[in-house]
Amino acid sequence: MNRYANVNDRETVKAIYSLADYENDSRQNSSPETTIFHGILIENYPNEKGLFPLRRKVRGRSEESADSGGVFVCPYLGMNSPTFYLVGGNKGAVLEAGDIFSDEHKDNYEVFIDVVIKTANEIPRIEPMDPFRLANFQ
Repeated sequence: MNRYANVNDRETVKAIYSLADYENDSRQNSSPETTIFHGILIENYPNEKGLFPLRRKVRGRSEESADSGGVFVCPYLGMNSPTFYLVGGNKGAVLEAGDIFSDEHKDNYEVFIDVVIKTANEIPRIEPMDPFRLANFQ
C-alpha cells in the first residue's frame, strides 16, 4: 500500500517510518552477516505540492540498487556506532553500549528523516517526452 509523505512536513515521513521502525531496522541492518536490509522505498520524486510515495521495504543484498526508478534508504548503525558494538570480531556478539532510547539515538533518527527528505528532493524529474519528438524518435 502506497502512502504519501510531504517534503515540507517531516511529521508525514515519521507517520510512515516511526522511531520504533528505525530502531528495529537499524539493529537488523547492522549485523555483519545481514543479507536482507530493512528500510524504506521512495518511489518517485515529490509532486508540485511536495507529496511523494513512501513505503516500508525489505531488500536483499544482491538486489539492484534502484527499484522501478525509486530509491531504497535503510538505517545502519555501523562499526563506530555509540549505541552498539561487536565483541570478538565480526562474528562476535553484539552488546549494547548505550541506551537506544536516549536523546542521542533520537537525534540519529531525526538525521535519518532529514536524509529521506533530502533524497526525495534529489530524485531527478523526468519530463514526459513531447508527442512530436516521440513520433520522430520511433
